[in-house]
Amino acid sequence: MGRKRESSTSSALPRYVYRQRKSYYFRSPLAPRKWIALGSDLPRAMAKYATLLLSTESEQAALREQLADAGLLPCAAPRPTLTDLWDRYSAVALPQKAPRTQSDNRKEAALLLAVFGSVVLDDITAVGVRTYLDTRGAAARTRANREVALLSHMLNRAREWGMMLQPNPCAGVKKFKEPGRDRYVSDEEYVAVWRAGDQLVRDTMGLAYLLGQRPQDVFALTLQQVSDGVIAINVTKTKQRVRIVVSDALAGLLDELQTRLRKPGVTALLVNSRGAAATPGMFRSGFDKARAAAGVSFQLRDLRAKNATDTDDLAIAQ
Repeated sequence: MGRKRESSTSSALPRYVYRQRKSYYFRSPLAPRKWIALGSDLPRAMAKYATLLLSTESEQAALREQLADAGLLPCAAPRPTLTDLWDRYSAVALPQKAPRTQSDNRKEAALLLAVFGSVVLDDITAVGVRTYLDTRGAAARTRANREVALLSHMLNRAREWGMMLQPNPCAGVKKFKEPGRDRYVSDEEYVAVWRAGDQLVRDTMGLAYLLGQRPQDVFALTLQQVSDGVIAINVTKTKQRVRIVVSDALAGLLDELQTRLRKPGVTALLVNSRGAAATPGMFRSGFDKARAAAGVSFQLRDLRAKNATDTDDLAIAQ
């Protein structure tokens, strides 16, 4: 029995794009329906898809015009739906975002498409958005806010692209209030989890605390970013480049990290026990076990606030 093909909608991939094993393919909607390889790297695959999609849309428009001229197309062209918008948005706008944001947006889009996918863009109403927000918010208010934020951004793009004529229905729909996270990790809690963790957990916790940076930026660090007593960090969220002077405690940790076993070609500062570049998933597994063993609950991002609180110099804390 052949392997079941993964559908484009299950992972919020745009229309005509499918994943088979580890590669992405474009299936032309026009005859002959060819399968075109896009590669295994998702951002590059989406870039190729954007070119193919625009070409396909142009061919379809020309075909509709020919049919209309011949009197064979009595019905008006179908009005764009949210699925149509996602096809274009995921190919044009999504690749411009950070990798983590792209991943989050694809998950958010899958939920939005399950509700609004077949709805014509101009038929989406503020009442519908409010209903979605309340229904989804009953279980996850923060996620509901993020999903509606994505919907709003998509609809703004739809207006710019001429796919939608009505005002954005998300405008004026009040989202849920999100309380700021205010969790200080005590020294005792930190030490308890650190002692219960494996080497990757200890390395990551130490680096996150001493640098005071966001988790995604900590995992992205490479050996080349440490040079002449300074560590250069490319801040994903703000697109800024930050240079941090290496203190005595940080210098000691960096020396240890640079001596860790690494597989050939691996330049990541954080690696696992097998020498592969560490990922958030690898860390999370050990971190969950360490927190359970220590009977303590805090998140890795809370160490950023601990760094700021524990630093005497306000300028350095900021």
